[in-house]
Formats: sequence, C-alpha cells, structure tokens
Amino acid sequence: MEKEEKNKMTFITIVVLLSIFSLFAIIGTIKHIVRDVNIKKQFKFNNQLYFYSNGDLLGTYECLDITKCDYATYSNGTKSSIIGNKYALIKDKNAVILYNIVDSKKELAFEEVKQLSNSVYAIKKNNLWGAALISGTFKQTVDFKYSDVDYINNKFIVLDNNMYRIISGDKIEFSTGSKIVGLNDKYIILDVGGNEVLSDYSGKRYFDNIASKTITIIDNYFLIKRQADYYLYDLTLLNETANYKLLGNFQYSGQSEVTYNFNNNTIEFYGDNNLLKTIELPVV
Repeated sequence: MEKEEKNKMTFITIVVLLSIFSLFAIIGTIKHIVRDVNIKKQFKFNNQLYFYSNGDLLGTYECLDITKCDYATYSNGTKSSIIGNKYALIKDKNAVILYNIVDSKKELAFEEVKQLSNSVYAIKKNNLWGAALISGTFKQTVDFKYSDVDYINNKFIVLDNNMYRIISGDKIEFSTGSKIVGLNDKYIILDVGGNEVLSDYSGKRYFDNIASKTITIIDNYFLIKRQADYYLYDLTLLNETANYKLLGNFQYSGQSEVTYNFNNNTIEFYGDNNLLKTIELPVV
C-alpha cells in the first residue's frame, strides 16, 4: 500500500510539473508571437518594413536604421509604393534600394530615382543616370553613364556631354544642344532660350521665327502659344520648303492647360472646361 501511495504521489507530481512547464511554454510562445508577429499589420514594426497587398503579407525588409527607413521619395517629392506586388524602392540610411520583396533580395543600391512612366524609372548610381523597367521583373534599359535621363512618348532622351540625345539602345536617333521637351515619330520640340521651336530628325527647324512660348503637336497640326494667343498651324513640306497654313486662332489667359478634342472634321479647344474655339480642319 505504501509503495502504491508513493507511485501515485510521484505520478501526480509529474503531471503537475508537466502542466506548469506547459503553461510556461504557452505563455512564452504567446509573448514571442506578440513580440515578433505584426498583428496590427503596421508598415514599420520591430525594426522591419512589412509589405502587404490586400491584407496579405508579401514580405519584409530588415532596416539598417528604422528611423531613416521608409519608401523612397521620387525627385518630384512623391513617395513610392509597392511595384508589381514584387518590388519596393526603399530609402535606408543614405541609400535607395531596389528590393525584391518576394525573394527578400536587394537588387540594386543607388542614390536617387525618378519615375518616368508607370513602369520606367530613371536611376542615379555613382552620380550618373541610367534607366530601368520595373514591373513584375527588373530590366536595366539605359546604362548608368549620363548626366540626366528623360522618357517622352516611348523614347529615351539622355543628356550626354552637354548634348541632348534621343537614343534607342546604343543607337543615337537625334542629337542637339537644346533641351528636348516633346516629340513624336516625325518632329521634336526644342527649348531654345525659353522659346520652343520644332525640328525634324534631320535637324531642320520650323516655327523658329515665331517666338512661340510653347508648341503642342496635335496629330499633323501644331498649336503655337504666344502670351495669351494661340494659333493652330498646318505644316506641309513642298520640295523640302516649309509651308505654314494658319487654320485658326483664339485667346485664353486662364491658369489651366488648354485641352482639345477631335470632332468630325474639326478640333475643339477647351480651357477651364469651357469651349474656347472650334477650328475646321483641311479636307485631305
């Protein structure tokens, strides 16, 4: 009987001790979860950045300095965000990092970034600019060797040795000492001393004696602005001689940008949501 009583007491002691140890283990686990799991889904938590999409965790980033760790800010002051549910541009201490959230991988470290379109980014590395396509993948499209990079109408414009060049891969399509501010497949708009002139890809210039403040290419037509006066021109080339035909003009001194809309054989111009002028187009 005495032996059975001792065995019973030993069993009870073991059960009690196991219960106590289990309780401590549960408490420790709970404390561990509270400490390490981002229950409230905060962006910054426990020296890490947490990236969520529709409430689902994509991945985390371990910060070098949590006080200086955040989404990178573009050159225009806009803050970046998750790109293609896969990448993030992160400013950590003094560097900007292209971070692969899904693979927990630093793809590239650099100094500055500009968003040129939805998926095209200018990147400054070692004090020189290049460009990359970032969406579901990362692809460098322009080498880091230029003083500046821009992207207009699906073409890259680079500043190279004080020359503005339109490039396609390693090919230079056009080169000029004046800043390129607009273009299409036939013409380029140049800023020359604060006025804009038109050039073709051979370098021949048009509207260079009009002192236009801005030139807007509208299909095959050109809207010229001088002060508050707007002029719509048709430009045709006869034996390489430019022929300018004024199709119509109007005045507008408002602050918003003049917009336009094609309507049958006319162009309607609007400012501040008001119709400014309807100009009839030549019959082709």
